[in-house]
Amino acid sequence: MKLETSQGTAFFGDGCVRLQNPLSPVIRLGAERILAIGVRGEKLEHQSESYEDSRTPSLAQILGVLLNVMFLDHLAADVEHLERLNQLIREGHIAETHRPEKMRSLRALIITPSVDLSELAESHQRDAPYLLSYFVNGLARDPASCCDLMSYLLFTPRYMKALIDIGYQDATRRIDEIEEFLYQGNGSATGRQKARVPSAARRKSSQN
Repeated sequence: MKLETSQGTAFFGDGCVRLQNPLSPVIRLGAERILAIGVRGEKLEHQSESYEDSRTPSLAQILGVLLNVMFLDHLAADVEHLERLNQLIREGHIAETHRPEKMRSLRALIITPSVDLSELAESHQRDAPYLLSYFVNGLARDPASCCDLMSYLLFTPRYMKALIDIGYQDATRRIDEIEEFLYQGNGSATGRQKARVPSAARRKSSQN
């Protein structure tokens, strides 16, 4: 992306490509709670990779794995590291400090899709533009072997609408947990009441 800065024109890319610790900026800025939204499906969080396919992986599969490493694995590893530090602080192995970058316990809530976005992308591959399909299919062995890669490249209206719908449904399903996390300790009944309005609307729209 081309942006004008105080030092002139500069080009920016997705920070996940270089950022090895995605939670680090908000921690250093003094956050006490972290709400993170990931894109790795809930099922993948608790299942190991399947190795039933003994065929040589296609180039599309390799590219999909590399993109997963850049955009998915860093968040999961960073959250796990944060939880371990919290446990060490609770058990007294690490003392909380009051230096500018103090060591402190942080609450984190991670929201992830209830479905595997790669499988969703596979079901929408027919909607992909011809040139994109031609490029990806040239790197793949079959539709299933390129679904990871396609999940990053597919920006068709139907696929994006499906992603948005999943986001609304998942947020609605966990709305009480999210509100408790955001407002606990703030004593903000008004804030909780305001948050209830869109959640009720989402429930009604999901029923329709």
